[in-house]
Amino acid sequence: MSRRVPEMAIVVGVLFAAGWLAFVVLVEGDRLLSEPAAILPVVLVAAALCYPFAAWAVYFDDDPAGTFPPGPVAAVAGLLALVPVLAGALGGRALFGLLVATTVALPPAVYALTYGDSLPPARATLAAGTVVGVGVLTAGLLAGQPYLAAPVALAAFLGGVAVHDRAGAPLLSATLVFGASALVAAALVGASVALGRSPSVTLATALTVGFGGAVGARFLSRPSRW
Repeated sequence: MSRRVPEMAIVVGVLFAAGWLAFVVLVEGDRLLSEPAAILPVVLVAAALCYPFAAWAVYFDDDPAGTFPPGPVAAVAGLLALVPVLAGALGGRALFGLLVATTVALPPAVYALTYGDSLPPARATLAAGTVVGVGVLTAGLLAGQPYLAAPVALAAFLGGVAVHDRAGAPLLSATLVFGASALVAAALVGASVALGRSPSVTLATALTVGFGGAVGARFLSRPSRW
């Protein structure tokens, strides 16, 4: 491939992913209608086929934002991420659907954050990411599936942290972030014990909150490097 046409890498990746999806739909169409959640692993494979080519194109393009507009790319990825969300909800595997949707939406979101000029409101995004993260982690605890919920929760919260850092918003106290994280962790651990969850579930939940709080404190309490 020539560096003058990096978009061809995207075309190849999309063809691979679309070909794989079309093949599965043709072969397993009836099963997918009766078991919507069966499409979720298929979508993961499609993402694995497409995104390496997209990364290649962005890396070798001298002006990625000019070739692949960050806003539309993120918007299209967000729409595509609705497919696994709906499939998971209809198939009784909502958390797995959210995990697959996060896998689909996260790389384009990172790309838009890195190369885009317009950003959502920093404080509002951080607040929304925090609420979504805690909510998803709570849902994972209630369902006894923190391992599926943890990556989604971290992506939501740390995504808000990344937007806050990228925008150069006013800094927050590390003590405040650590204190809030400790309160959330204590509440979730208490709920886990009250629900009779296994020690591994409780530990996974606490570690998720602890990791998110530590990373959040690091980036929210220091000047942005952007």
